[in-house]
Amino acid sequence: MEQLGINSNQTNISVFGAPTDYLIEKDGRWGIYINASKLTFFSIWDGNDGGWSTGETIPIGSPVLLEFAYDSDSASNDAILRINGGGTTSQWGTPTGTVLSDSGVDLSLGNVPSTFSPWDGDIAEVALYSSIPSAADKALLRSYLAAKWGVVLT
Repeated sequence: MEQLGINSNQTNISVFGAPTDYLIEKDGRWGIYINASKLTFFSIWDGNDGGWSTGETIPIGSPVLLEFAYDSDSASNDAILRINGGGTTSQWGTPTGTVLSDSGVDLSLGNVPSTFSPWDGDIAEVALYSSIPSAADKALLRSYLAAKWGVVLT
């Protein structure tokens, strides 16, 4: 897995596995899931909630590298979602107000208990960072994981 870094204001997550349903959730404050074969992220705010999805679909039947980065310090910040190191992210919900704190809230990986559609697949690796890694560090980890799991980066 690439990065899974979490603190109350910055989240940077990557998941490595087969695509199906909810992957990670922070007790309803934010979550990452698969919707229509696209990697999707939501964040709950006290005004309007934020939502982003990849423009590309996740390939089925082979290992994939899924990346996520988001800084919730400002409603104007966009999430970055990647499939096998590349792709585009589109926003479908614009957050307003203040993000709901996830401090002291459980993080669920895989079988997210609060959802109706838990993950049904393997998660080979997860890496957690307390802040968003540098571009060089992300590239190094991305290359290492791609070589280890036979993923072709795009």
